[in-house]
Amino acid sequence: MSDIEAMANAGAEGAKAGKASLDLIGKVFGPVLTRRQAAADAQAEIQVALANRLSHHIESNPLDADVLEMLATCGGRASVANLANILSKALPMLDEESDPSLVSDSWTANWRDKARLIPPHDEDVALLFAQLLASEANSPGSKSKKAVNVLADMEPEDAKLFRALSNFRLAEMRTVPITFAGAPPLPRSRFNTAPNPPFIVVLDPQNELYSSRGVDFQSLAHLESLGLVKVVPQGYQIGPGKIALAHSKGFLILTAEMPIPMGQAYLTTAGAQLTDLCVPLESPEGFPEYLTNFWQSQGIAVSEDLNEVMKVTLEAYHQDTETGEWINQNTNERYPADHFGDTIKAVQEQA
Repeated sequence: MSDIEAMANAGAEGAKAGKASLDLIGKVFGPVLTRRQAAADAQAEIQVALANRLSHHIESNPLDADVLEMLATCGGRASVANLANILSKALPMLDEESDPSLVSDSWTANWRDKARLIPPHDEDVALLFAQLLASEANSPGSKSKKAVNVLADMEPEDAKLFRALSNFRLAEMRTVPITFAGAPPLPRSRFNTAPNPPFIVVLDPQNELYSSRGVDFQSLAHLESLGLVKVVPQGYQIGPGKIALAHSKGFLILTAEMPIPMGQAYLTTAGAQLTDLCVPLESPEGFPEYLTNFWQSQGIAVSEDLNEVMKVTLEAYHQDTETGEWINQNTNERYPADHFGDTIKAVQEQA
């Protein structure tokens, strides 16, 4: 089955599952679909029919007027095939409640202009483009056009390197509420879709832990030229205080009366948005232990106690005396009084 046939089939399945997949097809191939969208109850049928006609005609001639128009809009037969390949990867990533129609037309046009040039054999870049599209469709406004443009400049080897670097990521847990057993789902918002903010921790690029995975001064400088990271040879710091950091295998809770060294590179805004797509992340073997040993040598207390994580996380909340709601002191987001069950009270009483 060709990638275009896969896209068409995904569109057909989307018609059964909901309108999100069909909306995304409409967004990507909007210049053609806009004039064809009739009554709302006929929209899904029209979009699926167009996707199937594209699948049928892209491999044979003659092409009908609609497909010719689409080819002209997207820049040729290869461009349509590239878009269809990426779209077929993106559709299964959509949340049930996603609304791609809320994605701005300018963002979609910019994404389409860049994505149509990514051939299927550039698998890593194509997958990142699919993840970027799905992520923006699931949470409109969460991914910038800058992130699209940075991604478009990446070669396949760049994508592999960036994925490798992303495995050295830590995420601060202070502003993300922990959902305990029995608590309702987190409300959807830009502040709690992922741990916040992410850090790339490269303490010593000459250490074998990093260099054996392709992360060294030269590769960091290259990623900086792409706009993904900012290299700080003298290093940068966070804190002081108590900070909970998550890696793929657990947590590290740091307690320091002095600033905490975090390495020689940090993510740009575009880099932070793109590293969220590099999943699943897998912290390199020995990485947490390496960090622990380094920070302890600097006089920083390091713990892996989950109760400490809860304390650090929940310290960011206070309760409204009138409504009983829990308020995040950093974002002012409100959560129902029973959102954390009895756990938050017990943890704060012990703090």
